[in-house]
Amino acid sequence: MTPVDQTRFYDAALPVHEQRGNCLQAAIASLLDLPLGDVPHFVQDHVDSDGQRDWWDSLVAFVRSQGWNPHAAMPITDYPDQHLFVSGPSPRGGGIWHVVIYRDGQLVHDPHPDRTGLLHGLAGAGSAYGLHRIDNPEVRA
Repeated sequence: MTPVDQTRFYDAALPVHEQRGNCLQAAIASLLDLPLGDVPHFVQDHVDSDGQRDWWDSLVAFVRSQGWNPHAAMPITDYPDQHLFVSGPSPRGGGIWHVVIYRDGQLVHDPHPDRTGLLHGLAGAGSAYGLHRIDNPEVRA
């Protein structure tokens, strides 16, 4: 895991197709040891005309193209020694969700420059996912 920072931040003043931050993009780049520009901005790139997001299928297709498969990882304590991308409420408010990386129950990378993690830490996590190799599920990111 090579930490990559996000470069875009949520801005409600922008049109819906431009307002999303890229913390998920940065988290996936970190887990796959890729430069940010080599990873799609899943959430921003998959907004329909009603502002709905259909990004999960794109994320799955991308990580699979890299030889990995995502898997649900809740409860997080059942996945020791594995980096997990975890989503939950942002401490910056506004009802925005944020994505960070945990390992062994500890925050190891927040792609936002203030490094504050999630609003309530793991207690407030809404979802967590890990990655494992398609050709060998025992190999984890």
